[in-house]
This record gives sequence, structure tokens and C-alpha cells, in this order.
Amino acid sequence: MFLTRNRLSPQKEYKRPNGVPSILSSVDFQSLWQMPLEPLDAPNTRKKGWSRVFLWTIGDTRLIVKRQENYTCKTFLHPLSGIPTLRREFHNLQRFDKRKIPVPEPVYFSEQRTVCGKRQAILITEYLEGHDSLQNRFDQWTRDGATPAEKQKVIRAVASLVAVLHKNKFRHRHLVPKHILLSQTGCPPQARLIDLEAAIKFVPFQKNRLKDLVSLNRRLVNANRTDRLRFLFAYLQIQTWTAQAKRLARSVLRHTERKERRP
Repeated sequence: MFLTRNRLSPQKEYKRPNGVPSILSSVDFQSLWQMPLEPLDAPNTRKKGWSRVFLWTIGDTRLIVKRQENYTCKTFLHPLSGIPTLRREFHNLQRFDKRKIPVPEPVYFSEQRTVCGKRQAILITEYLEGHDSLQNRFDQWTRDGATPAEKQKVIRAVASLVAVLHKNKFRHRHLVPKHILLSQTGCPPQARLIDLEAAIKFVPFQKNRLKDLVSLNRRLVNANRTDRLRFLFAYLQIQTWTAQAKRLARSVLRHTERKERRP
């Protein structure tokens, strides 16, 4: 794995230039840190740090709020102290948007170091109304059924999203069905990526995109062989088997089986 020399410099404070809820224009970091919010999941913990996702409802507007403390990752330029993972996610959101990779829009980001040395960060993004995860979509199909045409539209949308990600030389590094959101309306549906804390730019070697594909393939437990082949063909933008498609399919299958055998 090769990381690019992306500085990911500290961000004092970012507020979206347009469309920021009025309450955000008047609150500071400490107010946002202490504000009681609705948690959406259990906190992730790492050594002495933690990170958690919340839902913030302001009238008719809903926002996703991520708060973390001493939750860092090492980078090429910060091999010892590391940086808050939310700093990397914020930079990735900006870079992805610049390259037309569909992601939620950041609304606010800031980080600070407390007097006792704790590193805190807050990232606020738009809440994607009318979207559900690829995982929920497959669970629904398993429970209620789906037409081949409906499944094909969703699979093509997801494959196109992953293809654009890799063509721009990015690797998600945690590409699982719950981190791909699909619009509930529209034909075809629009797919977006979330949870970009680990995403990196890579040198375009086959193994980098392969790891993303294996991760997604392993966790699509409700997908059948036809679904997987449709994804592969749409990802490669082909209509029939080619030597490249066969090599990639064999590699994904081999690495998936190897992962499954690990204790």
C-alpha cells in the first residue's frame, strides 16, 4: 500500500458557505461538543480514544454529527502523533466532491486540543433524506422479493460508483454494504459513499482495488451468483466475458475464500 504525500493540515474551522442552518453561525466548538444529541450507534473505541455518530434535528433539518476524542490515525507525514480520523474524512469529502464522486456534503468541521492534551474533533454533514443502505436494500429483497430489472438498476448504480472511486485512484478501505447509500426514488437510483475516515489515495496497483472488491463481495451475503456477475460486468463496463473479467473474478473469489478461512 502506498500513501500519497497529502498534508491533511489542521483545519481551524470550516462552515459551508451557503445553506448552513442559522444555529451553526452562532455556536462555537465547545457548545457543539457538549450539546445533547441522539446517538445513532455505539461508540467506536481505540486505545484511549472514542468516536461516535449522532443525529441532530433542527426544525425540519436533520444533520449527521460525528464527535471524537483521541481517535487518531497515522499518516505519511504524521507517523507518530497521527491525526484525528475526522480530519481525514473531511478532506476526503472535499476531494471526492471535487472529482464528482457522490458523497454527503460537509457542513461543519473543526478540531481542538484541550488544556490537558486531549484531541477533539467534530464533523457535521448533511443527512441524506430518502436514502437507505445497500445492506437494507438486499435485506428487503430477501424478505419481500424484487424484480430482476429493479435489482439490475441498483447493482449498476453501485458498480458505477465503485468504478468512479477506483478510476480516481481512491480506495475506501471499508467498503461494505452499509457504507453505500441508495436513493429511494429516481430511476436509476443514485448511490453515494459514506464513512470515509479510512479512504486513501493509492498508486494504481491491482491489489488496491481488489481489496475493496473483496470486502464488498464478502459482506453481500444475500447476493446470488447472477447479482455478483452483474456487478462485475457493470464495474468493468463490459457486456460479456473477457480475459480481464475472468482474471478479476478469479482473484476476487480466491481472496474472498482466503479471508473466510481465517479464524
